[in-house]
Amino acid sequence: MSLSKDQFDKLARLSRLSVTAEDHDRILPAIDAMVKWADTLRQAPTEGLEPMANPHDMVLRLRQDLAQPLPSREELMRNAPQVAQGFFIVPRVVE
Repeated sequence: MSLSKDQFDKLARLSRLSVTAEDHDRILPAIDAMVKWADTLRQAPTEGLEPMANPHDMVLRLRQDLAQPLPSREELMRNAPQVAQGFFIVPRVVE
């Protein structure tokens, strides 16, 4: 399948692209080559194959959702640069 000038103009119009004559002569061969390459994919033997979302046999490896105890408040506050009355001190972001 080859892309004709009229088909290219229609694609450009539908894509809302303004294509000049110089652009047309430069772009059409590249797009035509892509269309021909995609057309070769149609010839691949796909009978009897199930569609798949990913070519790799991926299994989600999830950890068990178990409740875990949190560190103490004092231990968490030790990592903070500034603390006051048990709260983190952060820079003011609203004036």
